[in-house]
Amino acid sequence: MNSNEILKKLSSFILTHNLEKNLELKDTQWKTEESTTESILFYSISDTLLAKDAFYQRMKNTDYGVLITDRINATVEKQKNYIVVQKESWLECQKIICDLFYPYSLETKLIGITGTNGKTTTADLVLQLGTQNHLNVLTVGTLGLRDKNGVIVDLGLTTPPYIEIRKIIHQYEKKYNTIVFEVSSHALEQGRVYEINFHAAAWTNLTQDHLDYHQTFENYFKAKEKILNHLHVGSHLLIPEQSKNLLTKLKKEKIIIIKKINFQEKIPPFLESSFNQVNYSLACALLCEITKLNKKDPMLIKPTPGRFHLIDWNERKIIIDFAHTPDALLNIGQAIKEAYPKRRVVTVFGCGGNRDKKKRPLMGEAVSSFSDLIYLTNDNPRDEEPLDIINDILPAISKEHYIEVERKKAIKKAMENSTKRDVILIAGKGHEDYMIIKGKKISYSDEASVQDVMRYCRD
Repeated sequence: MNSNEILKKLSSFILTHNLEKNLELKDTQWKTEESTTESILFYSISDTLLAKDAFYQRMKNTDYGVLITDRINATVEKQKNYIVVQKESWLECQKIICDLFYPYSLETKLIGITGTNGKTTTADLVLQLGTQNHLNVLTVGTLGLRDKNGVIVDLGLTTPPYIEIRKIIHQYEKKYNTIVFEVSSHALEQGRVYEINFHAAAWTNLTQDHLDYHQTFENYFKAKEKILNHLHVGSHLLIPEQSKNLLTKLKKEKIIIIKKINFQEKIPPFLESSFNQVNYSLACALLCEITKLNKKDPMLIKPTPGRFHLIDWNERKIIIDFAHTPDALLNIGQAIKEAYPKRRVVTVFGCGGNRDKKKRPLMGEAVSSFSDLIYLTNDNPRDEEPLDIINDILPAISKEHYIEVERKKAIKKAMENSTKRDVILIAGKGHEDYMIIKGKKISYSDEASVQDVMRYCRD
């Protein structure tokens, strides 16, 4: 691609530029570390002085062919080969360039799934059920890029930025006839699925989360609601009957209410929980929207990584689950009580740092509602002090509890002090293999911690 063509395509959006003619460009990037002298690099500059300083430092060590940004300042003016475009046209400019580098057809069916909880599990169930029906399915979400053989790439984000999504569709559409996207509220608000339309979409539920970003529940709802703007003509948004309260503010002509499947046959323990039955029903309905769903054998379904991951240990049941919202904790607690009504429940959990603080006492209430014993611990404290986070949870804890900041130690104590036939729920991290502390990702895994205790503690 020649730089002259780039100028021509973006001409109506350009505020100013300093660009050499006849530069040859091969790709588009949003990550500075992956940009080369043959790349178009999109880099947005925020309002803060810190961001401008960071921009200066980043540009000193970054290669690119053409820099496209949305603001002119002294640092930009020192750069070679830059284009400054209108801020309000930022996403449109990305689309124009991606249309040149990463075109895609409408032959591959695109599915979008949003909701506070259940996105990952529903996407994984679409993958498993689709595979049963001889579909080649790719999922894009919290667990990375995955197909029937496992993880292909770890993305690090639930929903990647727009440029990355365009690359994924362009790169994989010939190999996979169905691509399933988990679509977060952040992604919808920030336009990461800009002018990408889904052949079928689902909204699993809506409970409190991410108010650190959206500020109010109403804003959170409005962000999620944007998924209605990303449907192909004639396509539908599927909502489970359990979440039909969402309909009070939505345009009903685009919506189908999905009833939970009542299983008549034997099912695996993973599907015995009500909320996973809802996810399963949504996955079936999504596939019915895009293809004829002929085969659905629930006994072939395996648990989604980090979701109701069950480990048997000396007559005890250990459950590792990603639940990190009040609603998700209530759901997992209800599932445990239904599956093991006569067993004591011991819960290990914490809350993430630099996130919605109002959620913390709600999570404490949720855990107290079904637990007999609670261990409060770390869960990605980020830049906050772990004990400050725990102290935000504590007033809502109404059951016997202990505090152990180090998560591995908390799990060890919960396991060692448990009695036979206890259920030990380790909630909040699920599949994650890291802990974020003071800006650093430290290697950590709940499952590895459990396996370590099992290895050295026989009872």
